[in-house]
Amino acid sequence: MNNIITIILLSCGLFCSAQEFNVEFNLKTERKNLIIGNRQKDKILAVDTLVSNVQKVTLGQGLYCIVDQGNILGDFVVYDEDIRLSLDDSVIIYSDPNNLEFIESFNQNMKRISEDTNFKPAEIFHVSFPQMTRFDAGITYSSTAIARLYWEGPAKNWGFHLKGPFVDESFEYFAERLQYGYSDSVIKSMSAFLALIPKKYEKPVLYRILAKYENSKVVGMENVFIDMALKNLEGRDDLDTTDYKVLGKARSLNANKVGDIAADFVFYDAFKRKYRLTATEGIIKVLFFFDPDCHHCKESWPTFIRICDSLKDSGLKGLAISVTGDFDEMVNFQKEMGMALPDNVILTVGEVGGSDAFRGKYYLPSTPSIFILASNNKVLARYLSVNDISPFLSKSGF
Repeated sequence: MNNIITIILLSCGLFCSAQEFNVEFNLKTERKNLIIGNRQKDKILAVDTLVSNVQKVTLGQGLYCIVDQGNILGDFVVYDEDIRLSLDDSVIIYSDPNNLEFIESFNQNMKRISEDTNFKPAEIFHVSFPQMTRFDAGITYSSTAIARLYWEGPAKNWGFHLKGPFVDESFEYFAERLQYGYSDSVIKSMSAFLALIPKKYEKPVLYRILAKYENSKVVGMENVFIDMALKNLEGRDDLDTTDYKVLGKARSLNANKVGDIAADFVFYDAFKRKYRLTATEGIIKVLFFFDPDCHHCKESWPTFIRICDSLKDSGLKGLAISVTGDFDEMVNFQKEMGMALPDNVILTVGEVGGSDAFRGKYYLPSTPSIFILASNNKVLARYLSVNDISPFLSKSGF
């Protein structure tokens, strides 16, 4: 059991749980000032110290260990009842069925679970490891049915599952293995999961979901962050500073998200000829929002031009849009870069005021900000690096 997680931190902290139990320790050892640590994710948080031979400690549900000068002497679980533990020269002696089953016989039971389909493990195994769920192929059409069956074990004791180190592994398995790799599918799965969570655990679980998808490198998966944040935080009366920050980011990202039709706006070339996004043709349109003074924009420019030039016969249209509104800066930028524009690239200044402006319609957290649109202006990808353009187009069959 000592090998369940890698220990990288031992620090002081307070482990809070809605349900607590009394744990009586009987120390038959000369060791003193032993630390009780709670295992959470890949950390161990010190929650109490054993200073006497017989001592009672109140602990919330979870997986714990006893630590002596940085060495783990053994693990124990607090599950659904008061327990007694003895420590005799670095050996923990268990008397309750949960610790006997889950700690003392852990390796033996896990072997039987993997090898014997008829073996019925104790409930605590189903609570800790929903990955052992066996599915009937007939339910795979329903995100709700899959979620309910997968989380059936933890639902018997959410307090233990969500406060232990097992939740990350089971959550990742659910997120990566049990739905199609599209944002709509993931949103349905995560919404079904969240609907099963008791109210007191809802927000921490929501933030676990948001953290996974907020900065996802998979195109379109930030839609999960946007949708889950807006659906589950807007309108609540218990929002804190962090909630408002998350909501602000979700609202900003909600504009022109992958799958939506990009907002229309006006832009002008060096001759001040007027263009409109919806009237610009191209089988694929690559929008390159840039600041003429931006170092990263200048670094990215040659690659952007080469990509556009190499795909001009395939119907790609490159739209380079300066965000400053200054025509002289745009002209000086082109002179400094010293590269001739391919026929399929327009170097422009975006309209900065009024209803035809891009500002207020596009969230541009940094420059360059790159969007890839279909011919009908449907957003296929956004916020790519310039080096991501070719791989994305190639993977999309362009």
